[in-house]
Amino acid sequence: MASLLKRTQERAAPVSSHDNTIPQALSSIVSRSLEPDVKLRYQTAAEILNDLNAWQGKGAAATLHFPAVRTWGQDIPWHWIGGFGAVLIVVILGFLFRGALSGPSTKIATAPVVSLAILPFRNASGDATLNWMGGTVAEILRTDMGQSASFRTVPSDRVNQILHDLRVAPDATLDPDTLRRVAEFTTADRLLWGNTSG
Repeated sequence: MASLLKRTQERAAPVSSHDNTIPQALSSIVSRSLEPDVKLRYQTAAEILNDLNAWQGKGAAATLHFPAVRTWGQDIPWHWIGGFGAVLIVVILGFLFRGALSGPSTKIATAPVVSLAILPFRNASGDATLNWMGGTVAEILRTDMGQSASFRTVPSDRVNQILHDLRVAPDATLDPDTLRRVAEFTTADRLLWGNTSG
């Protein structure tokens, strides 16, 4: 408390008393800046500048000159950034509208995709141990044909479900009416079906 009271009630010791190399005029300016009574301190920056100029022998009319400060953004090369932005916009628009800008395109005529249902082949060998071949041959064909851009093969589980729903036995001979119904239910344009003889 004593230290606080001393700082607020007593005047600060002149800085020249701590260092005798400090000029008296400068010590007086510092002392006036540290006055406990606000009314005795400098009231404006112009007052302190006048005293500093007088101490340096520049006279009361002289003023301090500070380098001009430019506002933010004046050092940025806006003309380069604007030019780069314009080029970037043109490139993006050209990419987005490349089809419309190049005129009418010549499209390669492609054949329509044919939907193909491959039915399990019937074992015509009479050997029951070869019944597995019918489904295997159909699956091999479905895999090979499915890689073609001209065909869309109906999945085997869909074909087997339709054959089951129509109550067609695996070893049955398919008549034209049954084949037509299978094609209708699978929405296939073509049916592939045959026999295996072992």
